[in-house]
Amino acid sequence: MATAGLSEGLFEKGAAYGGCYEVRCVEEQRYCLPRTSIVLTVTNFRAPNDGLSVGAGGLCNPPTTTS
Repeated sequence: MATAGLSEGLFEKGAAYGGCYEVRCVEEQRYCLPRTSIVLTVTNFRAPNDGLSVGAGGLCNPPTTTS
């Protein structure tokens, strides 16, 4: 079992703390071992990093929209 900090959208103001999630690849198999998954326990909130774009490491940033 692994632990993880979640983004604001998933952390739900602490409601997700202690939750367990099974994570597996569904479509993109390039970085996955076939027929495997991992189990994560939510332990913390990971704050966004507004200095980085999502593609450059700001993976916990809130979603953005483009018009």
